Amino acid sequence: IREGLAEQQDEDNDLGMLVRAILDMLSAKVMEAGAEVTSDFASAPIVTCNRPYLNSVLLNLISNSLKYRDNQRPPRIHVSSSAKGNLTELTVSDNGRGIDMDAHGHKLFGLHKT
Repeated sequence: IREGLAEQQDEDNDLGMLVRAILDMLSAKVMEAGAEVTSDFASAPIVTCNRPYLNSVLLNLISNSLKYRDNQRPPRIHVSSSAKGNLTELTVSDNGRGIDMDAHGHKLFGLHKT
């Protein structure tokens, strides 16, 4: 899989369409959790990058927001983008349990880290 991702070319990706497709895949989990998922891509609706990689990152972040939710309240997940010069910043936030950054922060987005 990793080799296949490396061979893919960057392309324009509609963030709204990608997130909707991911939410369709996760619809049973979203409904079961009673999650509220919102998005705002108004300032940067398109991002140019490797589509399978972006899809994988978004799928993991959104599914982790559901998996590690706080069971005392319904999950709220917000996905947004903003233009930062010639770059696009993508943000996924939630009201889940959080992560102990001192203990696990060095593992975030590391190669072969989950």
